[in-house]
Amino acid sequence: MAMLPRLSFKQVNNVLFGLIVVINLYVIAAPLWPQVDYWWQSHHTDRQAQLAQLIHHPKPTAQPTTTQPNGLIIPAMLLQQPTL
Repeated sequence: MAMLPRLSFKQVNNVLFGLIVVINLYVIAAPLWPQVDYWWQSHHTDRQAQLAQLIHHPKPTAQPTTTQPNGLIIPAMLLQQPTL
């Protein structure tokens, strides 16, 4: 039977320190993510044009409009959310 290598306290401390660093980076970056995501969508995609086209030129459907879900579309904010 093979013996498992023993971990020293220094190795355990290094792993725990690495976990602390990763968790702290997540806590710092998580509040900034929505702003980064909005900046990326507004500068590198044509999301605003897509939402404006969706408002001004809706796709014709054969079904009555009552079966379509209600939603809020604001192209300037890159927002498309269903309403309950």
